Amino acid sequence: NIVLYTSGTTGQPKGTLITRRGITSNADGIIRWLGFDENERLNLVLPLHHVSSTTFSLTSLMVGGTLILNSRYSVSEFWRIVSQERATSASIVPTIMADLLARADDFDRKGYDISSLKKIMIGSAPVPANTACQFVDRFGVRLIQGYGSTEVSLRVTGVPPSLSDDQYRDVLKKNAIGVELDNNNICIDGAPDEGDIGEILIRGPVVADGYLNQPEATNEVFCNGWFHTGDIGYYRDMHGHRFYFIHGRKKEIIIK
Repeated sequence: NIVLYTSGTTGQPKGTLITRRGITSNADGIIRWLGFDENERLNLVLPLHHVSSTTFSLTSLMVGGTLILNSRYSVSEFWRIVSQERATSASIVPTIMADLLARADDFDRKGYDISSLKKIMIGSAPVPANTACQFVDRFGVRLIQGYGSTEVSLRVTGVPPSLSDDQYRDVLKKNAIGVELDNNNICIDGAPDEGDIGEILIRGPVVADGYLNQPEATNEVFCNGWFHTGDIGYYRDMHGHRFYFIHGRKKEIIIK
């Protein structure tokens, strides 16, 4: 197992017991989703103790691609490194999206060539749809949203990169978290009708073995073969796919 801590924003952090099977299964699902191959040059700016960089690193190693490692995220260095290293993709969180958009004038002034960059994966926190649309319009690069958590080794849904421009724009505006990826199953608890909300459940080889030394917390959310995410969502059938959406959290806490 690899132990990564999670849920600092929804309660006390817990050590998640991610298995080798789980992380390799998730990486395989991401490779299939994004079409990664040996030509991929992935710019990693998130810390390696975060499940996003841990799993995305493995995707590159599994296909023989190139990893571009940053010692830390820097708003002034992000586009320079993309340009200099000819990155084809990157993985960010919504705060970085907003940060880069706020400094867009610097990007324009320095005139970086980012023509190699085909997509930027985003997730790990709610993505504001309006800001995402502004980002895509300003930089001309698709933001590819995905959804998951440390307990499922990273991503379990993702927006298909193959969507046409009109379809992609529709999905972006509606803030879809994507369609079910390989190596897992996703459902809404109680099997409600399209558009009706319920808790998002995940099962499959990507699911972790539970929490380190926390049997009660483990039994509460890893039960009956499913991981209970605590996220409330719904699905809609659009553009030939079943897309999932986040409505909110089952439990909310306020950190002040």
